[in-house]
Formats: sequence, structure tokens, C-alpha cells
Amino acid sequence: MPSDWVLVLIIAGTFSVLSGVAWGVLGTVKWYLRERVRLQERLAQLGSAEATPRIQALEDRVAELEERLDYAERLLAPARTHGPLAPGREG
Repeated sequence: MPSDWVLVLIIAGTFSVLSGVAWGVLGTVKWYLRERVRLQERLAQLGSAEATPRIQALEDRVAELEERLDYAERLLAPARTHGPLAPGREG
């Protein structure tokens, strides 16, 4: 059985590591909240009149990419159902 001093050192080391992790988490949360406030202030400065066309353009682009993905999936679907492709001819 370890001596009392060894147990104290183990507990102190564990506490030190846990407190370091806690400070790291708190620092990350503090940064996140600061960035969130900064972005909200920036959005308020832009105003919805300026942000709306950009958002609409991004939504249109996402819709176009969804259509392209659907087309590619439909194009590749028969290949999956028929199994692997036949080996090519050398010639």
C-alpha cells in the first residue's frame, strides 16, 4: 500500500490536470461567447436588407448542388444494382 505522501501527490496531480482542463474549457467557452456577440453586432450593422440577397444566393447555390447530387446518384444507381463492371477488352 502506497504511503500517505504518494496518495497526496497522486491526488494533487489529478487535481492539477483537471483544473487545467477546466480552464481550457472555460477559455474556449469565453472565446465562443465573445465571437457570438461580435458576429451578432456585425449582422446588426449589415442590416437585413444587405444580408438577405447574399443568403438567397447561397440558398440558390445549395439547391443547385442538391440537384446535381441527385442526378449523379440516379446516374450511378444502375451500376450498383447490376454489380461490378465487366472487365475491359485489351486490344
